[in-house]
Amino acid sequence: MRKTFCFGLLLGMAFSSSVALAAPSAQVITIPVNGTQKVSHQPALFSCKPDGVATDAQKKLMGILPKDFVKVDYINAGNIHLAVLPVDGEMQVFSNVIAADGAKYAGAQYVWWSKGKEATFINEMDDGAALTCKEVPYLRR
Repeated sequence: MRKTFCFGLLLGMAFSSSVALAAPSAQVITIPVNGTQKVSHQPALFSCKPDGVATDAQKKLMGILPKDFVKVDYINAGNIHLAVLPVDGEMQVFSNVIAADGAKYAGAQYVWWSKGKEATFINEMDDGAALTCKEVPYLRR
């Protein structure tokens, strides 16, 4: 027996405040998974600001992330491991890739690399420009 994981529906619930996903014209991505695989969803909230004075590369990265907090949804089903976060005003889906440490996700030219209570947001097309993000307590409403 196979289950269908309706990614768009989950995204719509997870990011109901997002205009693009809440709109009736939103696209749905469907990922089939084995019927025995459990689908889990774990939201997390991060503050992405440099510890000191921001470099020009860090300022660019800060400009494409939400201003105050970055909400990341980690979605797992069997061998499927995704991180979904807003980048440049649109939801970006990052897929898990091999990492020596932590959980590393890649989407387009960006990398979201989480290790414990911190994550690094990287633009691989900008000489590896990186911004450290720290997890903050998150309460569901």
